[in-house]
Amino acid sequence: MRMIPVLILILLVGLLLPGYLPADQESASSSISLDVRDADLREVLLTLAARAKINILLSPKIRGTITCRVHDMEPRELIEFIVRTNGFVLEDRGRILLILGEQSTGDRIRFEVIPLMNASAQEVAKMIQTLKMDKRTRVTHDERTNRLIIVYDE
Repeated sequence: MRMIPVLILILLVGLLLPGYLPADQESASSSISLDVRDADLREVLLTLAARAKINILLSPKIRGTITCRVHDMEPRELIEFIVRTNGFVLEDRGRILLILGEQSTGDRIRFEVIPLMNASAQEVAKMIQTLKMDKRTRVTHDERTNRLIIVYDE
């Protein structure tokens, strides 16, 4: 008897939450449909990347909202269209997609992701920023994975 209300609740929550992707599409290469209005651009890109199992790094300059309705597209292709439509730059670095707010000043960008075990990535990033000597180097961190991210314009 209790099982029916739980199933109904699960179905209602699935329908009412602002989900971006249909639940029946499981493989990374499957096509998706997207129908959002004034959705957070960062959230949409991160959701699409997670759905397609793509490593993605977003510049802090990636901000805004998106309204779109697309049907039957590959997630990676949709990411590329969204990025370019919003005037951002997409760089494919093999195992990771970089989404930058603007064209880099140098011809090439190099970045390092450094996992930390005995220190807070946020605190280390702050320390490095106070010591930063080169304007072409940016330091940020990922709190979730406690990793330090250093991006160099070459």
